[in-house]
Amino acid sequence: MAEEQKAGRQKPEKNMDFYYDCVKPEEIERRNKVISDRWSELHGFYTKHADEIMKYLFYVNAGGAGAVLGFMGSSETVRGLIAVRISLCCFAIGLICIGILRTFLTHMAKSFFDNWRNDVGNYYTTKISFTQLNENDSTRTESEKWPYFFGYLSGVSFIAGVIFGGISLFSPLLTTPIAS
Repeated sequence: MAEEQKAGRQKPEKNMDFYYDCVKPEEIERRNKVISDRWSELHGFYTKHADEIMKYLFYVNAGGAGAVLGFMGSSETVRGLIAVRISLCCFAIGLICIGILRTFLTHMAKSFFDNWRNDVGNYYTTKISFTQLNENDSTRTESEKWPYFFGYLSGVSFIAGVIFGGISLFSPLLTTPIAS
Protein backbone atom coordinates (compact mmCIF):
# COMPACT_ATOMS: atom_id res chain seq x y z
CA MET A 1 0.00 0.00 0.00
CA ALA A 2 2.83 2.41 0.85
CA GLU A 3 4.40 1.69 -2.57
CA GLU A 4 1.17 2.71 -4.34
CA GLN A 5 1.09 5.99 -2.43
CA LYS A 6 4.74 6.66 -3.29
CA ALA A 7 3.99 6.01 -6.97
CA GLY A 8 1.25 8.67 -6.83
CA ARG A 9 -1.64 6.24 -7.02
CA GLN A 10 -4.50 6.48 -4.64
CA LYS A 11 -6.20 3.41 -3.34
CA PRO A 12 -9.75 3.34 -4.73
CA GLU A 13 -12.63 3.33 -2.33
CA LYS A 14 -14.54 0.11 -1.90
CA ASN A 15 -16.54 -0.88 -5.03
CA MET A 16 -15.05 1.92 -7.11
CA ASP A 17 -13.49 1.35 -10.51
CA PHE A 18 -11.68 4.55 -11.37
CA TYR A 19 -9.63 4.88 -14.52
CA TYR A 20 -6.12 4.17 -13.15
CA ASP A 21 -2.77 3.39 -14.70
CA CYS A 22 -3.14 -0.10 -13.28
CA VAL A 23 -6.29 -0.93 -15.28
CA LYS A 24 -5.51 -3.49 -17.93
CA PRO A 25 -5.38 -2.16 -21.51
CA GLU A 26 -8.10 -4.65 -22.54
CA GLU A 27 -10.41 -3.21 -19.90
CA ILE A 28 -9.65 0.35 -20.99
CA GLU A 29 -10.40 -0.63 -24.58
CA ARG A 30 -13.67 -2.29 -23.51
CA ARG A 31 -14.73 0.80 -21.56
CA ASN A 32 -13.88 3.09 -24.47
CA LYS A 33 -16.01 0.90 -26.73
CA VAL A 34 -18.92 1.08 -24.26
CA ILE A 35 -18.62 4.87 -24.20
CA SER A 36 -18.46 5.13 -27.98
CA ASP A 37 -21.32 2.67 -28.50
CA ARG A 38 -23.53 4.49 -26.02
CA TRP A 39 -22.84 7.82 -27.69
CA SER A 40 -23.82 6.36 -31.06
CA GLU A 41 -26.88 4.70 -29.55
CA LEU A 42 -28.16 7.95 -28.04
CA HIS A 43 -27.68 9.80 -31.29
CA GLY A 44 -29.27 7.08 -33.40
CA PHE A 45 -32.23 6.66 -31.08
CA TYR A 46 -33.31 10.28 -31.24
CA THR A 47 -32.58 10.92 -34.87
CA LYS A 48 -34.40 7.84 -36.14
CA HIS A 49 -37.42 7.14 -34.00
CA ALA A 50 -38.29 10.66 -32.94
CA ASP A 51 -38.00 11.96 -36.50
CA GLU A 52 -40.20 9.21 -37.93
CA ILE A 53 -43.10 9.65 -35.52
CA MET A 54 -42.94 13.42 -35.72
CA LYS A 55 -42.95 13.32 -39.53
CA TYR A 56 -45.92 11.01 -39.48
CA LEU A 57 -47.93 13.15 -37.07
CA PHE A 58 -46.97 16.32 -38.91
CA TYR A 59 -48.08 14.93 -42.27
CA VAL A 60 -51.39 13.51 -41.07
CA ASN A 61 -52.31 16.69 -39.19
CA ALA A 62 -51.19 18.93 -42.05
CA GLY A 63 -53.04 16.73 -44.54
CA GLY A 64 -56.15 16.84 -42.38
CA ALA A 65 -55.94 20.61 -42.08
CA GLY A 66 -55.45 20.92 -45.84
CA ALA A 67 -58.41 18.66 -46.55
CA VAL A 68 -60.63 20.63 -44.17
CA LEU A 69 -59.54 23.93 -45.69
CA GLY A 70 -60.28 22.55 -49.16
CA PHE A 71 -63.66 21.34 -47.95
CA MET A 72 -64.37 24.72 -46.36
CA GLY A 73 -63.46 26.47 -49.59
CA SER A 74 -65.99 24.45 -51.54
CA SER A 75 -69.04 26.17 -50.13
CA GLU A 76 -69.99 29.13 -48.00
CA THR A 77 -72.40 26.94 -46.06
CA VAL A 78 -69.59 24.50 -45.19
CA ARG A 79 -67.37 27.34 -43.95
CA GLY A 80 -69.93 28.13 -41.28
CA LEU A 81 -70.35 24.58 -39.94
CA ILE A 82 -69.29 24.17 -36.32
CA ALA A 83 -67.97 20.62 -36.84
CA VAL A 84 -65.76 21.73 -39.73
CA ARG A 85 -64.25 24.54 -37.68
CA ILE A 86 -63.66 22.21 -34.72
CA SER A 87 -62.04 19.71 -37.08
CA LEU A 88 -59.68 22.37 -38.43
CA CYS A 89 -58.81 23.46 -34.86
CA CYS A 90 -58.03 19.85 -33.91
CA PHE A 91 -55.60 19.47 -36.82
CA ALA A 92 -54.00 22.83 -35.94
CA ILE A 93 -53.57 21.72 -32.32
CA GLY A 94 -51.94 18.52 -33.58
CA LEU A 95 -49.46 20.54 -35.64
CA ILE A 96 -48.65 22.85 -32.72
CA CYS A 97 -48.08 19.84 -30.44
CA ILE A 98 -45.60 18.38 -32.93
CA GLY A 99 -43.69 21.67 -32.95
CA ILE A 100 -43.55 21.67 -29.17
CA LEU A 101 -42.55 18.01 -29.10
CA ARG A 102 -39.78 18.56 -31.66
CA THR A 103 -38.41 21.48 -29.65
CA PHE A 104 -38.58 19.58 -26.36
CA LEU A 105 -36.83 16.50 -27.78
CA THR A 106 -34.13 18.63 -29.36
CA HIS A 107 -33.36 20.24 -26.00
CA MET A 108 -33.58 16.90 -24.19
CA ALA A 109 -31.18 15.24 -26.66
CA LYS A 110 -28.74 18.13 -26.34
CA SER A 111 -28.89 17.81 -22.56
CA PHE A 112 -28.20 14.05 -22.79
CA PHE A 113 -25.20 14.63 -25.05
CA ASP A 114 -23.82 17.52 -22.97
CA ASN A 115 -24.13 15.57 -19.72
CA TRP A 116 -22.67 12.42 -21.29
CA ARG A 117 -19.71 14.39 -22.69
CA ASN A 118 -19.16 16.03 -19.30
CA ASP A 119 -19.29 12.68 -17.49
CA VAL A 120 -16.92 11.07 -19.99
CA GLY A 121 -14.48 13.93 -19.35
CA ASN A 122 -14.86 13.40 -15.61
CA TYR A 123 -14.27 9.68 -16.06
CA TYR A 124 -11.11 10.20 -18.10
CA THR A 125 -9.78 12.62 -15.47
CA THR A 126 -10.62 10.10 -12.72
CA LYS A 127 -13.25 12.32 -11.08
CA ILE A 128 -15.90 9.61 -11.43
CA SER A 129 -15.76 5.86 -11.84
CA PHE A 130 -16.91 3.85 -14.84
CA THR A 131 -19.79 2.57 -12.73
CA GLN A 132 -20.76 6.13 -11.80
CA LEU A 133 -20.56 7.16 -15.46
CA ASN A 134 -23.16 4.52 -16.34
CA GLU A 135 -25.32 5.18 -13.28
CA ASN A 136 -25.44 8.90 -14.10
CA ASP A 137 -26.49 8.09 -17.66
CA SER A 138 -29.20 5.69 -16.50
CA THR A 139 -30.58 8.28 -14.09
CA ARG A 140 -30.66 11.02 -16.72
CA THR A 141 -32.35 8.91 -19.37
CA GLU A 142 -35.30 7.99 -17.19
CA SER A 143 -38.48 8.67 -19.09
CA GLU A 144 -39.78 12.23 -19.27
CA LYS A 145 -43.57 12.57 -19.46
CA TRP A 146 -43.81 15.71 -21.61
CA PRO A 147 -42.79 14.09 -24.91
CA TYR A 148 -45.49 11.48 -24.40
CA PHE A 149 -48.05 14.13 -23.54
CA PHE A 150 -47.45 16.22 -26.67
CA GLY A 151 -47.03 13.19 -28.92
CA TYR A 152 -50.26 11.59 -27.77
CA LEU A 153 -52.10 14.92 -27.78
CA SER A 154 -51.09 15.35 -31.43
CA GLY A 155 -52.39 11.85 -32.22
CA VAL A 156 -55.63 12.42 -30.29
CA SER A 157 -56.06 15.78 -32.05
CA PHE A 158 -55.77 14.04 -35.40
CA ILE A 159 -58.38 11.43 -34.42
CA ALA A 160 -60.69 14.16 -33.09
CA GLY A 161 -60.22 16.13 -36.32
CA VAL A 162 -61.20 13.07 -38.36
CA ILE A 163 -64.25 12.44 -36.14
CA PHE A 164 -65.48 16.03 -36.38
CA GLY A 165 -64.79 16.02 -40.12
CA GLY A 166 -66.89 12.86 -40.42
CA ILE A 167 -69.63 14.41 -38.31
CA SER A 168 -69.72 17.39 -40.63
CA LEU A 169 -70.26 15.09 -43.60
CA PHE A 170 -72.63 12.49 -42.22
CA SER A 171 -74.50 13.81 -39.20
CA PRO A 172 -76.88 16.68 -38.62
CA LEU A 173 -75.29 17.03 -35.15
CA LEU A 174 -72.99 20.08 -35.05
CA THR A 175 -73.69 20.88 -38.68
CA THR A 176 -75.77 23.97 -38.07
CA PRO A 177 -74.03 26.93 -39.66
CA ILE A 178 -72.71 29.60 -37.30
CA ALA A 179 -74.50 32.92 -37.71
CA SER A 180 -72.16 35.56 -39.02
